[in-house]
Amino acid sequence: MIEKLYIKDVAKELDLKDNRSVYRWCKNNGVGIFSDIGCKRKYIIKAEFISVKVKQMLKYVNTKYNDVDVNEILNADIQYYLQLQIIKEQQNINHSNHQKNNIGYTPKGDNEKNFLNDLQNF
Repeated sequence: MIEKLYIKDVAKELDLKDNRSVYRWCKNNGVGIFSDIGCKRKYIIKAEFISVKVKQMLKYVNTKYNDVDVNEILNADIQYYLQLQIIKEQQNINHSNHQKNNIGYTPKGDNEKNFLNDLQNF
């Protein structure tokens, strides 16, 4: 199964505030934007997104370090980047699970506390 990244997730990843900026970034970098049949939500393919980010990193390293063996540096950097992505995804999963489990309501005002006590005594 192909993993999808929805536009809002791409905006968070690229630290962009607007969906139009994500569309522009995708157009400039040759990343295809898709949508499911009968759905307005747009997404891109996760593997394509990661490969474009890695290519940008390679381009930057090639321009900055001309005389250094770039392959050795990049292999270490790409592995580090991929490990960071895995950790980030696990943290997002743990955070969403924590939010789902934390649904309890605690009253803050005196009126709310009295109202809840009256409901429990009813």
